[in-house]
Amino acid sequence: FNNLVGLNLVFGDIFSWYMIPSFILLAILVGLLSGSYPSFVLASFKPIFALKGNASVKNGTTVLRNALVIIQFSISMIIIAGTLVIYWQFRYMTSKELGFDKEQLVVIERLFPLENQVQVFKDELTNHSSIHTATNSTAYLGAYNNNSSYGIKGRPIEEISPFFVYATDEDFMETFRFELATPESRFFSEEFASDSSACLVNEAAVRKYKLEDPLNQVLLEPSFDGFNKELRIIGVVKDHHFLNLKQEIAAQVITHKNYESGGYITVRLAGGQDNIDAGLKHIDEKWKEFTNDEPLQYFFLDESLNTYYAEEKRTGAVTMIFSILTIFIASLGLFGLTLYNSQKRIREIGIRKVMGATENNIIAIVTKSVIYAVGISILIAMPVAYFMMQDWLRDFPYNVGFQPLLFVISALLAIIIAMVTVTITSLKAARTNPAICLHYE
Repeated sequence: FNNLVGLNLVFGDIFSWYMIPSFILLAILVGLLSGSYPSFVLASFKPIFALKGNASVKNGTTVLRNALVIIQFSISMIIIAGTLVIYWQFRYMTSKELGFDKEQLVVIERLFPLENQVQVFKDELTNHSSIHTATNSTAYLGAYNNNSSYGIKGRPIEEISPFFVYATDEDFMETFRFELATPESRFFSEEFASDSSACLVNEAAVRKYKLEDPLNQVLLEPSFDGFNKELRIIGVVKDHHFLNLKQEIAAQVITHKNYESGGYITVRLAGGQDNIDAGLKHIDEKWKEFTNDEPLQYFFLDESLNTYYAEEKRTGAVTMIFSILTIFIASLGLFGLTLYNSQKRIREIGIRKVMGATENNIIAIVTKSVIYAVGISILIAMPVAYFMMQDWLRDFPYNVGFQPLLFVISALLAIIIAMVTVTITSLKAARTNPAICLHYE
């Protein structure tokens, strides 16, 4: 349970000194409430009617019973709809196109044992058939990274613009496989020595900071003594989710990494399990060779990205459990209501059977009021579920939106569960011998 909800509950805490009095008080309250209702019902019977054999339950009690079943079933449908929406949103976030290829990417972190041999180590990795490309950067796509405020040449220096900054080498784009937004754009290349003073921005930055004709714009990089380094924009990259789907795509600047140490090395492996195993083995061997057997720390990027949505996965699992419990409780309520209706109308059922009514006719009579209750539950639950789920989805800038199919599925599930429960109960009444029904008092 702790793994499911992400908590660290200890079983021994249940028997702590402050919990035991709470349980005792709760037991007393539940006992009083559960015992008081039958007492009130029995006290309301008038002796004269009871002696005449007319001690039937009042209409008010029937209304209360129906209302409780409606409430139970409404709550069940709200939770079912919520579970479906949460699952759909989780599935959407883990399968949505991110604007780059996250598969077969291995991120090697903690590069300090390599010291100034990062580039040499990277080149050695790519000399293997199971490794397509590798790149060294200050951050990998999908990770939180530092942001910094840049100036824009030609604008007042007070007008600074925040960017998420990625310092990379020439292989960054090929490794992550994102795309350029315009034909005139290009990525860093060893053919251009001037690229050490160049940068790229994403489409979100162009929109946010109104960079008209961005390839003729120059950013001013911050330093300890002001904005004195000019970075010429040589390309615009298509928007991609370089953080995660809980964050809107922000302004991004990609600069050229002009130093060898630090950061991360991201490796793109060839497809197929054999290539993945061979690539990881090669990485491990080269790491030991370069670092004197220091421990290698790496992870697969797609698995790391999915951890951002662990909370939604836990929420979906918990609501699934609660939906099963509420369905079970609501089914018990329907079972009791149907049984009560059939017993209340047992003589009527016997007379109708004598007059030639079929089992289907009897089932329809017994279940009619219950079906009305389920219909009312649907009318109550669907709007409530819609507004609750819309409010929950607002926390996600990229979400599944309103999905009518999910609410239709929720209603159909509720109807199927209700029909199965009610039919099983009413079928017993429909098959009762008419002679027994007519002798029932």
